[in-house]
Amino acid sequence: MAVELLVHQAPAGMVSTPKLLMMQTHEPDDAILRTLLYADVFDYPLTPAEIHYYLIASPAAAPAPPEVIEAALRSSAWLTTRVTRVNGYVTLRDREAIGAVRDERRRHSADLWAHARRWGYWLGCLPFVRLVAVTGALAVDNSPPGDDIDFLLVTAPGRVWLARALAVVLVRLARLRGVGLCPNYVLAHSALAQAQRNLYAAHDLQQMVPLVGQGVYREMQAANAWSREYLPHAHGPLRAEPEQPPRGWGARWQRWGATSSSTTPSRRPTARMPRPPALPTTCRRSLGHCCWRRSPRCAPPWRTRSARLPRSSAAPRSRPRSRC
Repeated sequence: MAVELLVHQAPAGMVSTPKLLMMQTHEPDDAILRTLLYADVFDYPLTPAEIHYYLIASPAAAPAPPEVIEAALRSSAWLTTRVTRVNGYVTLRDREAIGAVRDERRRHSADLWAHARRWGYWLGCLPFVRLVAVTGALAVDNSPPGDDIDFLLVTAPGRVWLARALAVVLVRLARLRGVGLCPNYVLAHSALAQAQRNLYAAHDLQQMVPLVGQGVYREMQAANAWSREYLPHAHGPLRAEPEQPPRGWGARWQRWGATSSSTTPSRRPTARMPRPPALPTTCRRSLGHCCWRRSPRCAPPWRTRSARLPRSSAAPRSRPRSRC
């Protein structure tokens, strides 16, 4: 079976197809090579456990246990000529330098995770937000210096733009403190299933790290079971973060958002009261209220008919008339 690099819609200009991809190999050697080639696009060497987790196996292949992956890396002559180990990572030949790159990015990612937990909690306190998950490079500890923190937000149905506007306010506040937030993926709770189905989207789904809304995260994984066709061994993120439920004012905002989302106001046309004409309004402001009695034609439509009648025909008054 010819090895095929299943990279769809990866960054342009970053994917090459070397001649060794057309050589005839067998499982699991070709699956290991496909996995390493995809990770090499992002300068990301893998450990043997990560190779097993992100293994890009063919749909017809049977699941391979970790022992099979380790045995193939150790004893396969075909893989030995194409991959190598450095600092506990497995990478392609002549690409050993990315091992040091990953160590540097892992140290930088450790600093970013403190900010991701703090600001992810505040994002989860916003009304209408049901899920907050870290995506992108930070989800796999591969953030370079100066990188932003990517978030995925799931909101109540019909509140996507309002929740995004509230999130932008937090983005501005975080920018003032020197932290870059990027909630670049916002979707409604009723649209968890992804229409774009490829290896790139499957990686984003399986490597995201939920911070708020574990139940919605499980719903999203169940709605996108197609990702197992690309990554049959991936079952949730490799990095587990504890749930951060909103507290105090955050819990109150969430309850208010849940109440507002469940009771959507009806859009029935409402009857409008007739606006007073401009002439009576001008008379009342300039000459006083009694001008309506002296000038019946200036009386507004809501006045009684008796008030617009001539003075002789008007009903007798129980109190004396006021003077201007």
